[in-house]
Amino acid sequence: MATSSDPSPLLSARAPRLECRNGVRRIQPFVVALGAIALLQCASNPSPKFALPPEARVVIAYEQPRQGLRQTILGDRVVDPASFYSDKDSDKLAKIASAAQMQILVDGLAECGFFAAAKPRPDTDAVSLLKVEIEGVPQFWSLSGSTPIEARAGYHQALAWFQNVYNQIGAFHTGEGDFDPAAETERIRRENEARRLRGRERP
Repeated sequence: MATSSDPSPLLSARAPRLECRNGVRRIQPFVVALGAIALLQCASNPSPKFALPPEARVVIAYEQPRQGLRQTILGDRVVDPASFYSDKDSDKLAKIASAAQMQILVDGLAECGFFAAAKPRPDTDAVSLLKVEIEGVPQFWSLSGSTPIEARAGYHQALAWFQNVYNQIGAFHTGEGDFDPAAETERIRRENEARRLRGRERP
């Protein structure tokens, strides 16, 4: 397993929480290249917006079902990081977050309205979706033709938060010689940039 030697403040236990009701700002300069999606002002309230149970097993993913794309963030209670990253058969687009990092991610999604909008199953015509699974119980927020107009802004804010946390987890797989993490990161960056240029995903 390889990890970033200088973890971003965004992912520290003391990082500010995302506040979806305030103004837009850039969290990191390089985030613009990853999407330049409207990210919202972080609040300074240290209390969790959605407190995870102690030792909770959490998996959070973003999927585009039609394109077969899935980016997953696994809590470190779900898998052993060293074993997972060195296994040549493990999901190359999955990353592992600490309990503190996962709490920050869940807080951001909660602020953007994930838990108010989530359903036990994804929409059958979903263009994309965010999935939060806590202790084996999944919840889905889908972007589809039936998504209310007023809910789409919150969805895209939640997606932007997910993408920034995902991209700032610096660990990568070492179990397969022909897998190039830098090239895969660049591919994902290009996809995110293409979505930005097309405008937000549309059902």
